[in-house]
Amino acid sequence: MLRSVDLYTNNIIKTRTAFTKEFNQWNRCMDLNNYAANVTNSFALPDSCLKIKELNEDDRSTADDLAAVIGLDPSLSAKLLKLANSALFRFPAQISTISKAVNVIGGEAIYNLAMMEATRSVFSQFGSSTVDLRYFWKHSVYSGLIAKNLAKSMKVRGSERFFLIGLLHNLGLLAVAALSPEKVKACEKLSEEQLPWERQNEILGFSYSQCTSKILHNWQLPSQLYVPIEMFTDIQQCLDDDDSALLRIASLSAHYHLTDSDRNVPDYFDITLIRTIGAEYDDIIDCIKFADMESQSILGLMNPDLF
Repeated sequence: MLRSVDLYTNNIIKTRTAFTKEFNQWNRCMDLNNYAANVTNSFALPDSCLKIKELNEDDRSTADDLAAVIGLDPSLSAKLLKLANSALFRFPAQISTISKAVNVIGGEAIYNLAMMEATRSVFSQFGSSTVDLRYFWKHSVYSGLIAKNLAKSMKVRGSERFFLIGLLHNLGLLAVAALSPEKVKACEKLSEEQLPWERQNEILGFSYSQCTSKILHNWQLPSQLYVPIEMFTDIQQCLDDDDSALLRIASLSAHYHLTDSDRNVPDYFDITLIRTIGAEYDDIIDCIKFADMESQSILGLMNPDLF
């Protein structure tokens, strides 16, 4: 009789535990969806982003087609001309027309610029005093530059998209900060050797990057942008997927370079992860140096008041 009671009690405990686990997972999913929906329901990607993406995917489109779209957006036009005349491109003569700037920069970089402008608009709408503006932008831009340069050095196809992946990957921070600034504060209190997304999972039940992935999915952006963002916090996924591994290396390199300059950034990485993408420690050091050189022009373009 006692054995039957024990079995019955154990079954109740197991059922309750399973239910609690499923409920917590459902609750985390609901929270994630709510944070992402607050952004995507309130902020639609500008038409210029969508049109530039369409033109880049159309083999029949020309530089004049892109110039016509950009010309309808005064802010984007001004930033394009400023970027084309910056030290990043080192063009020997002054560029004064949109069509010339398009030819110099190229369609992929122009799409990145349009998305940068959209990101800046998201921040102005959803930014919070809880978020360190300078660090947010520097980490985003450095992550993008390191990811792009590392992809180039590894001869990965479509390496330009990695700038956008790195730039956008922490957008979920803004979504959480807009509704739950106290949780963002709690996420900043890392224990020693704890990774940022590990703390985020403790507090939120998900990472900022998972929220970012949901936002980009809701915006109907290509899966090759948001899938690596969703996966890169999982080391096992990174060992099986080069895009995710690249982003993980870039994001952590940017984080440690900006917050702990006394230590060599590669010291934070397992050589197995680095060699997964065919890289060595020196490749990461070189990419960080490139980011140091390139970042100021981009940061000044995005936020002249801050940089």
